[in-house]
Amino acid sequence: MWWEEGFQTVELPYDGNELAMVILLLDAGRFEEFENSLDARRVEEILRGLTYGRLP
Repeated sequence: MWWEEGFQTVELPYDGNELAMVILLLDAGRFEEFENSLDARRVEEILRGLTYGRLP
């Protein structure tokens, strides 16, 4: 998971960790701001910041 002001990110593994789905959970009213800041560098930063563990 990754937490940052305005959004959270979770990665869900599939197929024995061969694939994964990354979900970005934005705070209400933050979509346009987040969309405008999203580029390849930002995606890489988010993915590198993920920490792994079990969700409660």
